[in-house]
Amino acid sequence: MAVRSRSSCGRAPGRPRDDRDHSNWIDSLKPFHQLAGARAGLINQDFDRMFLDAIEHDPEKLAALTREDYIREAGSEGIELIMWLIMRGALGPRIRRVHETYHVPASNTAAGMALFENLSIRS
Repeated sequence: MAVRSRSSCGRAPGRPRDDRDHSNWIDSLKPFHQLAGARAGLINQDFDRMFLDAIEHDPEKLAALTREDYIREAGSEGIELIMWLIMRGALGPRIRRVHETYHVPASNTAAGMALFENLSIRS
């Protein structure tokens, strides 16, 4: 999983300056998968989509899940979703989803990405 903060100082060279302050935007990339074992290739799209919705609207629901819940529902690598909860806690109570994508390529890995604007620090 990658979690990075976007700010104007991180723009690509030669790219025009965007007049919006992106210092309060967070985006995350998460592979949803089980790579090994009896459940290799597990992709639980219902859980994945529930997680992507709840990370914005009901993070407390996700915080109530146990490690075993994450592994059962999202595969052994799903335990890293806990890092998304850490990111979400850092954002504050008011966020807005700016963009989301979820894709299952022809492999045993699904990938989700969400971009949030942190409204809690807006002036």
